[in-house]
Parts: sequence; structure tokens; C-alpha cells
Amino acid sequence: MIETAIFSSETLCQALSTQPLTTALVREYTNDLQAELQRMFSAGESAERISQYRCEIIDTLLRGIWQQTVHNDKLSLLAVGGYGRGELQPGSDIDLLILAGKDSQLRKSDAELRAFITLLWDMGLEVGQSVRTLAQCVSEARKDITVMTALMETRNLCGKSRVADLERLLSPRRLWSSKQFFNAKLEEQQQRHENFGESSYLLEPNIKESPGGLRDLQTIAWVAKRHYQVGSLEELAKLGFLDDRELETLISSRNLLWWIRTGLHLLSHRKDDQLLFDHQRELATLAGYQDSDHSLAVEAFMKTYYQAVMELRRLNEMFMQRLREEIMMRRGSNRTKRINDRFQVRKKQLEVVDDQVFNRHPEALIEVFLLLARHSETIQGVSAATIRLIRNHCYLID
Repeated sequence: MIETAIFSSETLCQALSTQPLTTALVREYTNDLQAELQRMFSAGESAERISQYRCEIIDTLLRGIWQQTVHNDKLSLLAVGGYGRGELQPGSDIDLLILAGKDSQLRKSDAELRAFITLLWDMGLEVGQSVRTLAQCVSEARKDITVMTALMETRNLCGKSRVADLERLLSPRRLWSSKQFFNAKLEEQQQRHENFGESSYLLEPNIKESPGGLRDLQTIAWVAKRHYQVGSLEELAKLGFLDDRELETLISSRNLLWWIRTGLHLLSHRKDDQLLFDHQRELATLAGYQDSDHSLAVEAFMKTYYQAVMELRRLNEMFMQRLREEIMMRRGSNRTKRINDRFQVRKKQLEVVDDQVFNRHPEALIEVFLLLARHSETIQGVSAATIRLIRNHCYLID
């Protein structure tokens, strides 16, 4: 058993530099890494720290393997997708991009790259990899929104850094404008909600894909990043896109879902995002819930989960509406049509005439739904600002 002390990126890097990498050695490192992740989880470490820790160790291992097998300084090894974001739960995919400026650079190192990829699999590192030139990345991203999204989240691990080149070539001015990207991600989300909104997923939800899951949060982040060029929820808050309460809710919901997902991966010893009944009971115990006279521990645990995803889904709907208004509805007449003393319509969106309407008329919280039903042919939805006011004034409903 390797001493836990070796499992920091610095000490692991030193160890790798003093001995040749063998399949047996890396398997020993990866096996002990999983054991350390389990220990951290049991000791109460946050899911965020566990994710960061695994990411740091995998970064170091991959750099060591690359440096011992690939000797072409014109090539780049990049982390992409969730791994590129630095989010790597115990069973999360390790997605890599081997990038070159020209095809000739790939041909020159073909044998080394094949050896590198084969070695990763032989060593038990389950990776998803693509080998492309910059031009091929642009071509694939143009055809596939999933590829485009993954390439928006890249980190250089080894070799010549081409992240800036990639960002320039994939900018909204060249392909997937903010409008096109928003439409594609909205359609993707609607299809996902349809696929994972069935009754079976309500009882045993998918932490990542079900409505209100982690993917809903990522969708907000992706569209906002494409439009505003920001990389975090905190940056969105600084732009005024989120208020403090919304930011706190998003972070707390995200942290809960991260913790559940980390627990699922460790309990099942693989990537498993579906919260099955057996796992619900185990995680409820690990989270410290206990049976009481009024409810079972698992019921209390799942109530906390459902409250979190309900909040996340509501915020997703509000923010996607805000982004729709910002990206899709900037042009056109800004004229308003008054419905009554409380509501008006602007660009087919229902909105309050001022921010104090619900304080003066709490019954207007219900009136919103009546107006949507009565004017369904002329009103397409509720403005994001009004949705926010409704959320903030729900306490007025008796």
C-alpha cells in the first residue's frame, strides 16, 4: 500500500520523475487513489474537494505518462469537458484531446500517440480521447453542438499550449453565435427533460440528467459563457445576472448534487448517476439522517434532494428566460401594451408595471396564471424580471 503522503500532486510528480512508469505501478497508484477518495468521503470532505483532488492526481499521472511516451513538442494534450472544468467525480469520464496545428505533426508522432493511448487503457485509466488538428476541431464543432460545448471547456496539460488558438477559432463571431448556441442548448435541454422526466426517473432520479439535475445548472453556465464570456456562477453574479440569494441557492443545490453523485460513484465503484432505492438508503445513512416517529431517514433525505432540484429547475427556467430575452429578443419594438393597473405586455412577455405590484396586490401572484390562460394567443410567457419578483414574493400567498 502506497503511503497517503504520496498522494499530492507535488510528491506524486517527484515519485514519477525518479522511476520509469510501468503498468503495474500506475495501476497501484490508481487503485490507491480510489481508496483515498473513499477515505476522504467517509471523513466528511466536501465533494468539491474530492473532485479537485482526483483531478490534480489524474493531471499529474497523465503528464508523467505523456512525457515518457510522446516526444513531439508541437503536440498538445488537453483536458476537455467536465475534466477540462476541473470537475472529476470518482467515476467521471477522463476526456482528452490530443491537438496539433497541422496534420503532418500527428502523422510524425502516430506510433507514439498509439502507444500513449494503449498505455492509458492497459494501466486502467478509462479515458475518452480524440486526436485532431485545429482545423478538424473547428469542422467537428461546426457540425455538433456537443463537440462545441466540450471544446469550450479545455485546459492544457502538456505540450504546446493551443487553448488560446482554439478559443479564437471557436469564437461566436466564427461559429455558433450566441443565438444559435442558445437555441441548440434549449432544444437539447427540452429533449433531455422529456427523456428523463418519466415517472420511473421521478422515484429513482438521474442526478445529472433529470430535470433540476446537474445538467440544468451546466446549461445555464454554458449559454452564459458563450454570451457573456464568464466562467463561473460568481462571475455571473458580479454582472448582476444573479442576486445573492439565487447564487447561494445554486451553490448549495450544486454542492448537494455533487455530494450525492460522489457517493453514488463510490458505492457502485463506477460511473453511476441514477439514485436507485438501495443507494438512497445508504446515502441517507452516510448523510447522517435517522429514522424518527414522523418519517424514515431515507424519506427525509429524499425530501432534501427534491427541494434542491425543484429550486434548481425553477432557477434554470428563470435564467433561460433571462438569456432568451437578452439573446433572442434584443431587437424589435420595445413598446408595451397595458393590460390593467398591474400588468403589461412587452415583446409578447407578461410583466408587472412596477416592482411593487405584488406588495400592493398579493392576489396578483395568482392573476399571472389567469392572464396567461386568457391571453394564450398573444402572450408567450412571463419576463425573467417578473418571474424573479414572483419567487421573492411567494410568502405573501396565504
